[in-house]
Amino acid sequence: MKTFLILNGPAGSGKGTLAMNLINHGFHIIGAGEELRNYIKNADKNDPLRLRLEHKINFGLNVDTNDLYSIIEKKIHSINGRIIGDGIVRTEDQAEWLVNYVDSNKQLVHFINLTCPTDVLVDRLSNRFFVPNSPHPYPSYGAANVACKNGEIPICRKDDKPELIKNRLDEYQQNIDVILGIIDNKEHINIHNIDTQDTPDAIKNKVLALI
Repeated sequence: MKTFLILNGPAGSGKGTLAMNLINHGFHIIGAGEELRNYIKNADKNDPLRLRLEHKINFGLNVDTNDLYSIIEKKIHSINGRIIGDGIVRTEDQAEWLVNYVDSNKQLVHFINLTCPTDVLVDRLSNRFFVPNSPHPYPSYGAANVACKNGEIPICRKDDKPELIKNRLDEYQQNIDVILGIIDNKEHINIHNIDTQDTPDAIKNKVLALI
């Protein structure tokens, strides 16, 4: 049977670091954005699903849940072994999909809910830096500067201001509360709340011990 983890956590909780650490233990990552891009890139140009996805994305519209998860489910079924769903359950309708999926497939899912105090997250996000043209954040100017090339200079996100960060975290918390309410006490779904104030290795080991 597949080992299937779904990782959820607010920005700054270390979700990306945890996912990358778990790759070294044989996990395959499934991310919604990447799977959509791959489908659009590889599908026939007249494929109706490809055309629908391109239209939604080009006009800044949300992709239909059914379309997204028809792609996600095919990817899940194609992998034998350990799977990480990285941020694939972020909304109420996506949580409903998860419940229906595990009921239909009798697939055990470990829902890893990463938590961290708001003040710690605000501090992390207020002090992170990026290398130009890269989505990966660094925890300090010095770390980002090492990764810069050809005269690049580390940059901060314009919206990484304490009040704006708090607003984003509040919105995330409202969404995750709804999601947890939908999947709580459902057969085949185990919810694990993990505080991410520990070291990356310790957090990784906690997750591995759960499965």
